[in-house]
Amino acid sequence: MYETFFGFTRTPFGRDLPPEALFSSQDHLEALARLNWAVMQRGLALLTGDVGSGKSTCLRALRAALDPLRSRWLYLPNPLLPARGLYRQLLLALGVEPHYHKSDTVNQLAQTLWSVFEQGQTAVVVIDDAHLLPEATLQELRLLTNFDMDSACPMALLLVGQTPLRDRLRLSCYDHITQRLTVRYHMRGLTAPETREYIAHHLKVAGRTSPLFTPEAIEEIFQYARGIPRRVNHVCANSLLAAFIEQKELVDQKLVLRVIQDLNGN
Repeated sequence: MYETFFGFTRTPFGRDLPPEALFSSQDHLEALARLNWAVMQRGLALLTGDVGSGKSTCLRALRAALDPLRSRWLYLPNPLLPARGLYRQLLLALGVEPHYHKSDTVNQLAQTLWSVFEQGQTAVVVIDDAHLLPEATLQELRLLTNFDMDSACPMALLLVGQTPLRDRLRLSCYDHITQRLTVRYHMRGLTAPETREYIAHHLKVAGRTSPLFTPEAIEEIFQYARGIPRRVNHVCANSLLAAFIEQKELVDQKLVLRVIQDLNGN
């Protein structure tokens, strides 16, 4: 709607950026490095963060960075399944028809993962929204990493979820999981300087090189978003729409404050 008015070649602050065009904050780089290490070690990784902190963006970057000839990406978006359903979902993703009984699927999955590994690939299993995992399923995750009496593992398992998952795993009943963690990282979001760079980056990717948000407007955006990239995107996109409606060439502090009030329902 406002692309031509502001001189954009594409809509900014969207979710459809290719991995190579993503903004790399220190938080993002740290998380990506740790996940890469977990994959290399074929270990268990824990990535947590608040809603919109960039976990999915980090996963997209990780997948793009992996060699498809040496890795097999297995993304599980439905953590609400019981353990048997989780094993079945993995087997189907691997192109294998699961057996009926749970004990059979566990053995079948182990054999299939070893087969993939022996063919020169590491299965990278990603359980997204892992904070929603049922208690019994979470407790059984050790079966996915307990290979050859813990001496070797043919896969990497990445647990990705919101902050409550980190708090949940601090309980002593989950020691069997936390003691197996190769890496863990909690995403904290953008700093104030990174928020300025983030906004400028998205505008540049959209074809705009001259300033569009005043420094005071950016400060208000940072205070509202608290470093959460998705919240930055939301307030920036709505501010651009408001500026276009009012035919304003710059997004100032007053406009951003009004947009934030609307977003907060005030």
